[in-house]
Amino acid sequence: MNKYLVLALVIFNILISCNRTSGDVKFTANVSNRSSDSLVITGADNFKKVILINKQGSFDANFEITKGFYDLFDGNNYLHLYLKPNAEINLTFDAKDIANTIAYKGKEVNENNFLAKYALRNEKFKEEAFEKERPEFILFVEKSKKADLDDLSNSNYDSDFKDTMTKAFEAFYNKVSEEYEDGLKLRELNNKGTNEFEYENYKGGKTKLSDFKGKYVYIIFWTFWNDKYLEDYKYIRTITENYKDKNVAFVNVSIDEQYEHDLWRKYIEEKKLDGIQLFSDKGFKSDFITKCGIKEVPEYVLIDPKGYILETDAWEPASLSLQSQFETLLK
Repeated sequence: MNKYLVLALVIFNILISCNRTSGDVKFTANVSNRSSDSLVITGADNFKKVILINKQGSFDANFEITKGFYDLFDGNNYLHLYLKPNAEINLTFDAKDIANTIAYKGKEVNENNFLAKYALRNEKFKEEAFEKERPEFILFVEKSKKADLDDLSNSNYDSDFKDTMTKAFEAFYNKVSEEYEDGLKLRELNNKGTNEFEYENYKGGKTKLSDFKGKYVYIIFWTFWNDKYLEDYKYIRTITENYKDKNVAFVNVSIDEQYEHDLWRKYIEEKKLDGIQLFSDKGFKSDFITKCGIKEVPEYVLIDPKGYILETDAWEPASLSLQSQFETLLK
């Protein structure tokens, strides 16, 4: 399921966490091509249930829950669950093809089958939507949103489930539209000539963006007078080391003014900063920095192997989302 819908479900699940009923659930699962001998179910209020595989090669457990959304992790993938007291759930899926094989049988499972159907229907939604021109995109999103909301309203699902999913769909489609508009802005940026810079390298000579062509480039823009960069640096060093043999370069660019050049060099020496350290030619007025719309630091920009700007407001170095993004991009 898309990360924005995941986020919305978490938020709205917290909002309805009060005054919900509690009770036992009987849960069984049969997973083919599994990657782990345990399933982990987590939920609100620090709920966590670890289910170990039994001698028959399946998962079987009875446990108490409070009605609401939960996440199930099989070692590689997350699934959303909606658990209700007195439910008897049998889950089956192939870990190598979850979207096409997931199925729920038993008592009080209708909401979970809706989530499974939604995940399959929307697996490639964004990819298809973002290929369309704006008028077609708007119609496509409106049609998809209407279909999702109609499915909910024309059902006998639990009322809390319907309320939460309605809000989650609203948040999801709003975010998709925002991301589409951001994509249009990036396309406009990339159409405004070649993305290039040529900055002084702390270790000598000058370095161009095009020197990294063929690699993803994660650029950290900073100034020595902003302490946030130093806080980020331990994460920058770690992620640089973790991906040193991958097709990605990590580039640190100082946007300090020319009269601060010697202070920049002294700062790098004193703080023992390593990695690729560059000094911009015109501070915040550098052509590339202006093109990216950078007006404060630290800021992070992601470039693709062809030199196109992917993001002008990328995840911070400390973010697990950045690592997840790299794992996807570098497959």
